[in-house]
Amino acid sequence: MELIQIYDPGVAQYAYILGCENTGDAIVIDPQRNISEYLKAAEDKNLNIIAVTETHIHADFLSGTQEFVKTLGMKAYLSRHGEGQGWAYEWAKSERAIHMVQDGDEIKIGDLKLKVAHTPGHTPEHIAFLVTAENQKYPMGAVTGDFVFVGDLGRPDLLEKAAKQDGKMKEGAESLFKTTQNFKEQADSLIIWPGHGAGSACGKSLGSMPYTTWGYEKQTSPALQYDSQDEFVNFITSAQKEPPLYFARMKHLNRDGSPLLDLKNFKAFSNMELQCYRGEQDNVLLIDLRHDRNAAMDERTKATFYASFGSLSTAVGSMIEETDRPIIFIGEKEQAMEARKRLSNVGYDNIVGYITPLSFSKYLKSAGQASIPATTFDAIHGDINAGNITIVDVRSGPEYENAHIKDAIHAPYTRLPEYIDTLPKDEKLYVHCGSGMRASVAVSYLSALGYDVVLINDMFANSGACSSKTKACAA
Repeated sequence: MELIQIYDPGVAQYAYILGCENTGDAIVIDPQRNISEYLKAAEDKNLNIIAVTETHIHADFLSGTQEFVKTLGMKAYLSRHGEGQGWAYEWAKSERAIHMVQDGDEIKIGDLKLKVAHTPGHTPEHIAFLVTAENQKYPMGAVTGDFVFVGDLGRPDLLEKAAKQDGKMKEGAESLFKTTQNFKEQADSLIIWPGHGAGSACGKSLGSMPYTTWGYEKQTSPALQYDSQDEFVNFITSAQKEPPLYFARMKHLNRDGSPLLDLKNFKAFSNMELQCYRGEQDNVLLIDLRHDRNAAMDERTKATFYASFGSLSTAVGSMIEETDRPIIFIGEKEQAMEARKRLSNVGYDNIVGYITPLSFSKYLKSAGQASIPATTFDAIHGDINAGNITIVDVRSGPEYENAHIKDAIHAPYTRLPEYIDTLPKDEKLYVHCGSGMRASVAVSYLSALGYDVVLINDMFANSGACSSKTKACAA
């Protein structure tokens, strides 16, 4: 058997190509929207992809299954288990190449066998694939999608918190408990090939290793140490961070149908070309990609959206609702090309080019853009204690509950647009997070909406806030 694991750091996601060494046939599992990299990876191993499948209706990226089916006529295998629960694959109903599968079905790719296992909890339609290699009697591994991760399980609260389906969190958690109990019959030696790694928002504490074994997870994964359903439900639903706002859009597009990939011509802009282009297009979005955040912050302006490269998909997806806005990156070519790929995988196709940091500096001098001020906790320490300023905390809920500055307004940055009505527009807002990174994204978004903002470009540890779940204070 040939196994190719393809990792996307943008959403910490793993896709897989499984190939039969005897026939050269292969299947791709959980591809993203830009399918060229999977075709290239298979070609490099002399494999021919003949089918595509996915473990569930994804929330964090646009699935590539529709691309394979609609552009290449590829055969696809999709879960039947969402029918009657609001999560059937609506887009697939008009496609002839779709084969709906359910628990116990087998998919044969050459001499490989993929046995379908219904693994609800993260989502009701979720399936995993038990993989048996050529001439073997028992499965050697399982592609588990968002069921089992390294050190964690897929969160069961997304349908309620992201898709706004009331009551689904507890129902999903109870289903997940039953799924884990049923899965315990699998051999300890079973290799687990997960759908995500560290940094994904689809769990709360994922490990960074690319694979694990079922036996190791049973011994060490915190979520698998509970024999009581009630205790398990309480554990798996607590301390989950707010899901990014764009997750709801991805869920519905992956269920109902999304536009096919339509990348635009991509060019390098000079400072003068950028000035002319922005004169013609008044809704251009400039996204600053620079790794050196201090350099980027020195040139932060009300005309730019700062997004740290690691959180690009989350930041843009959650705060920029208009997916057809023309986008120009500030960064070097290689970085801009990767950013283009990441944003196209969450539905932003109108990415027209990039401008280098050097050219952007020249543009700022000619355009005369006003900058956004920054400060530190030490500089405003007295004002915080006196309650003279309005503090906005954009960290996650669990972080805020653990410790926060007294009277700080909590507005988690992954869902910031939902909290706009809680932010006073007639006051200067001092915005912070844990290190200044998420706050940098937040101030660029709020500034564009007309808020008077100041970035607290500092570590939260310097704030003097108490570390307590029951008491909030500022020293």
